[in-house]
Amino acid sequence: MCFWIFFAGNLKSKENLKFTDTVWVSMNSIESLMHSSLVESSAISEFFDQASAISVPKSRYLPVEATSDLLLYQSDLYSFDEGIPTRSSARTNPADPLIELGPEFADVTEFHGRFKSMPSIIELDALEVTGDVWFGSDVTLKGKVSIHARPDVKMVIPDGAVLENRIITRPRDVEGPL
Repeated sequence: MCFWIFFAGNLKSKENLKFTDTVWVSMNSIESLMHSSLVESSAISEFFDQASAISVPKSRYLPVEATSDLLLYQSDLYSFDEGIPTRSSARTNPADPLIELGPEFADVTEFHGRFKSMPSIIELDALEVTGDVWFGSDVTLKGKVSIHARPDVKMVIPDGAVLENRIITRPRDVEGPL
């Protein structure tokens, strides 16, 4: 079970709290407090006007902590119907692929700029990408794929490429038989 906490209105006392518009709360701590006989659910309203908590099942959202998560959720592995994530039934592996992207992909704008379109990852088990790597449109990744561009080398994965169980460390590795 997961809890989302929404705070509306004004903070009643700023003495011990240093919050502005966003409040970060440990969901495990909140859940423990909610089940504790020591704290009543009205404890939050001691600090906030119109505070409320709602329970949201994990099936209603997918956490996005890094751009590697964005790649998962913006690819063909997931679709969203009225905001509810649904995993593709075409994927036979019950686990999501392990995706590790280098620091070049950390910024969301830079991340999106490196993909003409999100690659197909239905059959991907693991992906590791480091360096100045750019993806064309309609790229398919299968099995375990590692792409490592050397410093000062721009690596472009061409439109329509199908990379399956490949280690790519130089541009000619991409140009060779796919």
